[in-house]
Amino acid sequence: MNVAINNKPARNSIDAITNDLPVFIITAYNRPKDLASLLSSFETVCFFNKVRPKLIVSIDGNNDEVINTANSYSHLIHEIIIHGDRLGLKNHILRCGDLTDKYDTIVMLEDDLVLSPNVFKYLVQTIPLAKSQVNVASISLYNFQYNDFAPFKNSLDEVNGDIYYVKSVSSWGQVWWKEKWDEFRTWLENEYNASEYYRLPERVKKWPDTSWKKLFNFWLTYKDYYSLVPKQSLALCTGGQTGTNMSGIIGVSFSNTRNILSSYNVSEIDGSTIFDSFLELDIRDNSMVLKDLNIRLSDVEFDLACAKNKKDIYKEYVLTRRFHKNNHLIASYDINLGNPLLSVMLGIRGEGLYLVRKEGFQENAEVKLTNTFIRLQLPWISSKRLLKCSFQVSFSAVFKSLASKLTKINQG
Repeated sequence: MNVAINNKPARNSIDAITNDLPVFIITAYNRPKDLASLLSSFETVCFFNKVRPKLIVSIDGNNDEVINTANSYSHLIHEIIIHGDRLGLKNHILRCGDLTDKYDTIVMLEDDLVLSPNVFKYLVQTIPLAKSQVNVASISLYNFQYNDFAPFKNSLDEVNGDIYYVKSVSSWGQVWWKEKWDEFRTWLENEYNASEYYRLPERVKKWPDTSWKKLFNFWLTYKDYYSLVPKQSLALCTGGQTGTNMSGIIGVSFSNTRNILSSYNVSEIDGSTIFDSFLELDIRDNSMVLKDLNIRLSDVEFDLACAKNKKDIYKEYVLTRRFHKNNHLIASYDINLGNPLLSVMLGIRGEGLYLVRKEGFQENAEVKLTNTFIRLQLPWISSKRLLKCSFQVSFSAVFKSLASKLTKINQG
């Protein structure tokens, strides 16, 4: 095993490693138990022909327990990098991303994750696909099961195939490669302007400067780039000990993490389901038409999380949960069906979903769910404590009570 202090290289002593594979990099700080869980899960990953990729553990600071934990997995680790001076989460992640200059393609893992045994099968099929597309800048191991900006699950039922694309980055396992990382770093150092308008939820813009995820999301919107995302997660956030931007909140539990597919049904972005920077559906299929209204769904902006301001609306129409009165309303649909897109496509009229023109969209309109039964699966509850809450109150009351916790969860 190699040990490098402050990125000084050390000699490699691990056999059966090929340079053609992505390099796994684990960032660690003060959570030895979480690090041990992640390293243990790495042992269960199915690698082809028993040839495993390089594994690097990058430790921010001189935490003896963390260093001893890493040393106890010397049979797995190619190199340990110890940063004696505290970098902080953002700078640590950026420093590790810079290792793309040496290894080209890296899999970035924070230490509060565990891996699916199937993760490598996913990577070998998606990395070439992602790198071949100019508008794809990262690969996520997390499936964006929940909207980052509101207490709703995303519409993954609409995803065709085993992957889709999102104009956002995940902090729960991601893949970066040199070409796009260099582009990001150049932008960050020379072009980033905090006062510039970025088409992102206001919540993201208020994330602290310690959030690398905030900056990466800014860049994705600036460049109109996307992340390739699995329909089923390949990483699980354990929540573990308190992290820099977690404040003691327990991480999301994912289902089907260990489900192993024989192969992945993947396609380029033009033939896949797309979510925008608000984690809302971005329909681009011009053949999908609301026939009773003769409106193409590709001309409809989704605002189901109620996070968009009027200046964020790019399309001619808006489908929102925000209540609009008759003088602004084109049609209203029944939200109780559970699948908003299906309600709209089938023309099931009712309350809870409102279709309006862009010019009539009211960003401050109230979200009335008094007579609507909704189920919220709170994303900071562990599998043992998964809380399924049913509310028959106004959405605004629910949102206010949860907003502060959601902010801390998703800062990255």
